[in-house]
Amino acid sequence: MIIVEKVVGNESKEGSDKYYDKTLNVTLHDGKYELECLVLTDYELESAFGRTISPQDEFDAEHWNLRTTTAENIYKSNFHEYHIGYHELNQRIHLNAKIIDITQGIVQIGEYKIQLQGVLHQDIQVGDFIEFDVKHLLLDIFWWDLYIKPYL
Repeated sequence: MIIVEKVVGNESKEGSDKYYDKTLNVTLHDGKYELECLVLTDYELESAFGRTISPQDEFDAEHWNLRTTTAENIYKSNFHEYHIGYHELNQRIHLNAKIIDITQGIVQIGEYKIQLQGVLHQDIQVGDFIEFDVKHLLLDIFWWDLYIKPYL
């Protein structure tokens, strides 16, 4: 389970993707590790459900998915511990995570399971720690499962 710590909204800009009205910067906390990620919100979905993501919301694992934008500088790490670092200068997030599913590119940091968008070297195996940089972490929330499916 994750808990939403903080939500900051950004209104859409002229010429932006018509399907998304705004981007929410969301800070998640699993009890030990804090992640900053983006949620793309769909106005029609928000209207249908009557709400958007809020601080103190809690989501069980089956109702959300974390994924990266394209990962860069992926390599096997000598450090066998989780780490999240934010580089202000190059505006990247540096992560040290453990591979838990090589075929689907799933890595883990604490309770977070994150789908990695990038190519893993052939010498990387399940259980290895890797380091990589990403521009953003993206949080997908399965609103349908949360608000519509239970009433069908």
